[in-house]
Amino acid sequence: MRARSRRLTALLVALGLAGGTWVAPGSSAEDRTTAPTAAGATTVFYRLPSGWPVANVHYQPRNGPWTAVPGERMEPAACAGWVRKTVSLGEATGLVAVFNNGSGTWDNNNGRNYSLGTGDVTVAAGLTGVGDPCGSGPGPDPDPTNNAEVYYFTKTRNWTATRIHYQNGDLWSTTEPTGNTCVDWGKPTGHTSPEGYRIYSCQWPSPTSGMFPAQLYHRCWIGNWEGEDSRSCWLHEDLADFDTENPIVQKYLIDAYNRFIDMGVDGFRVDTAVHIPRVTWNRRFLPAIQQHATAKFGEKGRDFFVFGEVAAFVNDKWNRGSVNHSAQFFTWKERREYSADDATASLEQYAYEQGMGTGGQPTSRNAFLDGNAYHAPDHSKSSGMNIIDMRMHMNFGDANNAFWNAKDSDDSTNDATYNVTYVDSHDFGPNKSSVRYAGGTDAWAENMSLMWTFRGIPTLYYGSEVEFQAGKPIDCGPTCPLATTGRAYFGDHLAGSVTASDYGVVSSASGAVATTLQKPLVKHVQRLNQIRRAVPALQKGQYSTDGVSGGMAFKRRYTSGSVDSFALVAISGSATFTGVPNGTYRDAVTGDTRVVTGGTLTANPGGQGNARVYVLDLPGNPAPGKVGVDGPYLK
Repeated sequence: MRARSRRLTALLVALGLAGGTWVAPGSSAEDRTTAPTAAGATTVFYRLPSGWPVANVHYQPRNGPWTAVPGERMEPAACAGWVRKTVSLGEATGLVAVFNNGSGTWDNNNGRNYSLGTGDVTVAAGLTGVGDPCGSGPGPDPDPTNNAEVYYFTKTRNWTATRIHYQNGDLWSTTEPTGNTCVDWGKPTGHTSPEGYRIYSCQWPSPTSGMFPAQLYHRCWIGNWEGEDSRSCWLHEDLADFDTENPIVQKYLIDAYNRFIDMGVDGFRVDTAVHIPRVTWNRRFLPAIQQHATAKFGEKGRDFFVFGEVAAFVNDKWNRGSVNHSAQFFTWKERREYSADDATASLEQYAYEQGMGTGGQPTSRNAFLDGNAYHAPDHSKSSGMNIIDMRMHMNFGDANNAFWNAKDSDDSTNDATYNVTYVDSHDFGPNKSSVRYAGGTDAWAENMSLMWTFRGIPTLYYGSEVEFQAGKPIDCGPTCPLATTGRAYFGDHLAGSVTASDYGVVSSASGAVATTLQKPLVKHVQRLNQIRRAVPALQKGQYSTDGVSGGMAFKRRYTSGSVDSFALVAISGSATFTGVPNGTYRDAVTGDTRVVTGGTLTANPGGQGNARVYVLDLPGNPAPGKVGVDGPYLK
């Protein structure tokens, strides 16, 4: 709605009405004066969207509590199409409000809610104003033939207030700008907005309208999400697609990347990376990022981390058999030379790799041990792009499924030890669920135990450690209040103060955060972090399941310089490890010590979410023994 607000402001300024008034012909401001709302109260006038017979207002006085859902029923106002409700604010200087039709449909200003002041206020089609919309009748339509939106402004003797009257509910009120290239400017399209208002040509973005220069933008809609056009067309009606093969666009984006690098960020999460051809990433953006980070920070700049979201909502290794649309594909360099022109090269690369198919893709041993031995990874064929582990994410409805599906994809990824792993996010839960993960506390603990000990980089969506908004819809657009969604703000749980005496050790806390820190999953993730930090094999190690029987169980090792760390991990259920080095092993969870003489060790965690991490004592690398204190799961 921000664009509409900007258009309205611009219109007021252009018409000379921003600080003045306009009175409908044949009337006077005095004739339209109504009694002002009492101090300490607000009268909210709401224009009913198309199809809404009634409306409730669900509100929160500033710094006060919200009303109970669905809010309070509004009463008919004095003019057709409007409802009203007077609410008491006490000492508050305003309120936040959303509206619903009593049957589950909400207007929450596209997730932003409506911020309203005191007195008489109006909300209509996403725009807020002040005044009583029923205080005067509408003036004549200056051009009844175009059916366009008409604004009326009135002013009483004092309440300087302006108001908006919507003649017919349309949302087109601007004049054609100088130099316009958009075709059919201002003509009705025959379509309506979700709120029921008429849409006009050039009012909303469209790739074929002419609003977006062909030199800088692609001009097409995606027709096949697993086709070539998914990398060179618009994703959505309001997501214009840059022509990333154009040098002007490339320079613009690279300059933006460089500014963030100069600010000191540690890495980039690349949203929807699949919608830029791999050859463009490999030729232009990834080298530019690496070069600038290295120039800015020296050798440390080589650690600049880039990982991309390549959404694949299927459980197979390759996304519906299309290599170009699979996450692991983006971790590799190109295998042949393509045309110098980037647009031509992207088509050549797409056709070549699709022709090679899934069986013709490169493979890697970078994530896997050679028996019990760590080997230096070969990154000579790495593109420099790492990935979100979409396949693991999709299967995290059950940790065991996530584990086995992840292993199946690791040989087609350049180095899966850099995969970013998560259970749910701001978009989806496992198996493309539209709600935040609600598998229960035990299952959450098991998922965390796997993420923190298996290969990859564990990632926790904010609030998951207290099962924040479990089962709530992650994103329902403008149809429900933000506070009821999985994207709601987590901050109330963090109010207060914390003193940490060591890594993962809280010596004192006060306020709401003190309660938060006592939650079972908070305790669990604290200890997992302590154990992971104490065992290098869990941080960067390669893994193997050779000689390992059981469910989620594996051995890991990391060797670099004087560091040599070897660990045997079992999660939830018992496991037996055979063919492992003899020696003394100490469990980082319980401190249990085992002396292995025949190459075999059996571990029994004893419950969902629990784990055993037996670390081998090695010269110069003693096992840490028990790390941290027992918690609700690690014990």
